[in-house]
Amino acid sequence: MSMNVSSRQAAVGSGKSRKSWSTCFTAPCRLQTAHCFRVLAVAFSIMSAPSQAELIVVEEDTDGGHLTTFKMTISPAAEPVPALKHRLVAREIDMKQGNAVPYYYRALMGVSRDDKVLRKKYGDAYDEWRRPADVPLSDLPLDKVRQAANAWQGSVMENLREATLRRECNWEWDVQAMRGPDLIAFLLEEIQESRIVSRVLSLRTRLAMAERDYQRAIDELRMNYRLGRDVAKEPLLICDLVGIAICSTGNHSLIELIAQPNSPNLYWAIAELPKPMVSVRESMRTEMSLGLRTFPFILDAETAEHSPEEWARLLANAVIEQQQLTTGGLRDDEQGRLMARFGMTAMSAVAYPAAKQRLIDSGMDPQRVEGMPVGKVVSVDALRVYRRIADDIEKWSYVPYRESRKHSMSDAFKSSSTVASYNGFGYVLANSLLPAVQAARQAEQRLLWNTLGIQTVEAIRMHAAETGKLPEKLSEIEIVPVPRNPVTDEFYEYELRGETATVDLPFSDGFAGIAWRFEITLAP
Repeated sequence: MSMNVSSRQAAVGSGKSRKSWSTCFTAPCRLQTAHCFRVLAVAFSIMSAPSQAELIVVEEDTDGGHLTTFKMTISPAAEPVPALKHRLVAREIDMKQGNAVPYYYRALMGVSRDDKVLRKKYGDAYDEWRRPADVPLSDLPLDKVRQAANAWQGSVMENLREATLRRECNWEWDVQAMRGPDLIAFLLEEIQESRIVSRVLSLRTRLAMAERDYQRAIDELRMNYRLGRDVAKEPLLICDLVGIAICSTGNHSLIELIAQPNSPNLYWAIAELPKPMVSVRESMRTEMSLGLRTFPFILDAETAEHSPEEWARLLANAVIEQQQLTTGGLRDDEQGRLMARFGMTAMSAVAYPAAKQRLIDSGMDPQRVEGMPVGKVVSVDALRVYRRIADDIEKWSYVPYRESRKHSMSDAFKSSSTVASYNGFGYVLANSLLPAVQAARQAEQRLLWNTLGIQTVEAIRMHAAETGKLPEKLSEIEIVPVPRNPVTDEFYEYELRGETATVDLPFSDGFAGIAWRFEITLAP
């Protein structure tokens, strides 16, 4: 799969349809429609078997967006002894020297082949078995699930275990040295196939839970989290987004594990996870220079000297490449180049006066500007406009998310002109390449928001083990610090009504029409 612009722009869709549980918090994926009767069937299953401690995932569309409710009967669970008896991050003493990547490549060699075989054998059920919204744990056909999970027991799992125990992970792509359109078209098959590995780990985790082998489930979860973090090692947003999606899949498995009878308390195991689990900062820095690295002649526009014809050719080629990257709209052949030259001439006629005026207003000598070829004026202006917009977007990534979320990306694109062509090629380029940056930052923070919400449930379980009851309010919990919502810097919204407590991650926190709710009751 090519890392094109459409794959970068991972804004989460919103609509009025029910969605698949696994897609509602993965930034690279659009929210998919789920079958309503599945939710009803799951709800019916809990009513018909109230003694079964089961995670029930109910998804619904509301006026605010897509709400996912996790209905859980939890066992009170004290702090393990020792406190980090169970870990979601490998212990340092268990880590090994060396690069994880060769082991990941060996694991991936058979992934697509084996996945196709299993899909052919089991059909849609193969995907449904790993999703509690589709098949509750008590309804898993364990014989078939064991057969599917054990199909991966050989070299794939052996190499995956070795990979997730290596101290280093260097994919050695040297992304920072890339220039030109090849930077956008760079293929990332191994990163995409890592999603398959995550799905396998999710299935194996559910099998371990069904067999009440919680330590094995934790081991599988630990590998999944490390896989997600390693996938995101390269400073590319698409790698970060895939890594976030993999860690998000792990969070759903973690929620289901917490809901199992007498499962161990993982408060401290969650505390050990990196915060954020996947940081997009380095990728954002890389992507901010993407437009200039894709079209290096703009980067050198201030000092470069070309004939008017050469400037026109460079800009026409840039128009072709930019259109191909964003829409595939122009062919790179003689006809396409002629159309691009015509389009560039028209654009320059409109953009040149505004570009010239912006350069003069910035303090450039008017005589110097008048003596420049039209193409150079347009290119220098493109450089300056792109850098201004990129800097205005980037600067807010260096403050806490609760502050940066108050500033819309559209603020960075504000200009004295209202038509994109008048703002110049730098504006067009920034508008086509940079919006994905904000989506990635949201995905990073949404994963943290989810993870700390789960840790709050574990604080409640620890409190219940000490007191024998659910807290009236979160401030009552003293045995461990209660996590703060990273958006508000306050406790998550909590309410106790009768024997049911709710922990809300609301729409008002601003994550693209997505909300979570934990509905918690204590097991007898």
